[in-house]
Amino acid sequence: MGLPAKRSDGEKTAIARTFLENRGFIVIRPLMTAKDVAAFLGVTTATVANHIQNTHDFPRPYNVGTMFSRSANRWKAEEVSAWFESRKKKP
Repeated sequence: MGLPAKRSDGEKTAIARTFLENRGFIVIRPLMTAKDVAAFLGVTTATVANHIQNTHDFPRPYNVGTMFSRSANRWKAEEVSAWFESRKKKP
């Protein structure tokens, strides 16, 4: 038997959500990587980095890394979505 197929982040999130829902736990909203944010906004990851530094109202990432791994920034999906919607409304 070989190694299991590598899963995408979306698949992992769906699996985790199903696992938690089937056991009666509260489902935690997923966090987005820089690639996820870039894809959602239709920009590059470099543009996301530029927004972090230069756009005062852009959602700040949460550092979810540990002292044993490299730093990992994540965004709450609802914060990114709310920011995006607020930008669409501005002229």
